[in-house]
Amino acid sequence: MATGSRPAEEQWNAIIRCDSDYDGQFFYAVQSTGIFCRPSCKSRPPKREHV
Repeated sequence: MATGSRPAEEQWNAIIRCDSDYDGQFFYAVQSTGIFCRPSCKSRPPKREHV
C-alpha cells in the first residue's frame, strides 16, 4: 500500500479474516498505534481509517 492510501477491499477483507494466504504479499501499519502487521496478525482489527 502506498503511503497515505487506504487498503483495497480485498486487502481489508484479508486483514479482517486474519488470512495467512496474504502474508508476504503486503503488510499494513496502524497509524494510531504505530504497529506494523501481516494480514494474519491476531490482534484486534484496527479501525479502517487508521490503516
